[in-house]
Amino acid sequence: MELMTRMEVAGRDLEMLSLALRGISNVTKQLMELKGSTSENKVQELESFIGSSAPEHVEILPPKQSNTKGSGKRIKGGKENAMEQQKRKRLCKACGEQVYHDSRNCPFKFSS
Repeated sequence: MELMTRMEVAGRDLEMLSLALRGISNVTKQLMELKGSTSENKVQELESFIGSSAPEHVEILPPKQSNTKGSGKRIKGGKENAMEQQKRKRLCKACGEQVYHDSRNCPFKFSS
């Protein structure tokens, strides 16, 4: 905010703008020098933010092998299901034979 105020004061005058630029660059150099003297790496920065230090040695064990429910089964396809569900022969009481119909829809029932 203050930087914008200083730039507005300088206006379009090249001499005032160059003076403002030199001042900003001087401040930037001073900030970089201060930052360089107290340089922290990212780990130290995170530790200071979190408030605790990172452990030196991390020991993580792999998870135990688990047996999932329903393992070893497979889903049958439509063709396999159709082959298993073929019609079975029944004893028709109307004609007395082992056929694929029963007495309700026997073709010989009405002809006799």
